[in-house]
Amino acid sequence: KAALTTTSLKPLLGAPFELPSAGSSFNSVPYPRTPSLYHGWNGYGHHYGYYPTVWVNDGVCVVEGLLSGHHWGHIGNLPGDCRPSGREIFNMNNHQYTSRVDVLSNGEIHWVTGGHSHGWLSLTGIVFVTNAGPKTGLPFNNGYTNYGHSYEGPYYSKINNECILGGLIGGGNGNNHVGTLPAGCRPRQGLLFNVNNHQCTMRLHVATDGRIHRETGHCHAWTSLAGVTFPASE
Repeated sequence: KAALTTTSLKPLLGAPFELPSAGSSFNSVPYPRTPSLYHGWNGYGHHYGYYPTVWVNDGVCVVEGLLSGHHWGHIGNLPGDCRPSGREIFNMNNHQYTSRVDVLSNGEIHWVTGGHSHGWLSLTGIVFVTNAGPKTGLPFNNGYTNYGHSYEGPYYSKINNECILGGLIGGGNGNNHVGTLPAGCRPRQGLLFNVNNHQCTMRLHVATDGRIHRETGHCHAWTSLAGVTFPASE
């Protein structure tokens, strides 16, 4: 396994958006659960915790934790209230590599491609609005549209002043401006995100006027919005 340092570690049960009480943060619930793991996958242990955690609150699911295993495929299942409406594609860390990890509408978690070294995989960064949560379809630009098939349609949600994006974008006319978020769900300053593009990482830019641009890393024509979250400017 690659060496994992313990410097500046966040406790496994710490939420990425720390707020004090239920109703003010979508992951402020006091009792996180553990997803079902398969094919020899387990919590990594040590300071990284012995179990990955699942938080569900206000229609949002947050998954955190580090796994140890060697079966690169079906990793585990999320509980019934922590499932997207369609398949979502996330960018996960595997030390110096990036991995594509998909969450299916039936709750299955799958490693698909990318990094598969060191015997471990991080699930931290999986955040999505569940099939019971509020969503609004993303307004597209330049011929972009829903990718379709079994994948989640591109959406945005504003929950407890946090903007959450998800879904898979297809189509387009070659212009990198894929869509525009409405006022009320825009960042205070321009933000750059690493989103997945199959075996590659794509740079995604969300501007203060709501424009969403796909920048570098166009290994494939589609754009995943899964994992993009930020505090709203208003």
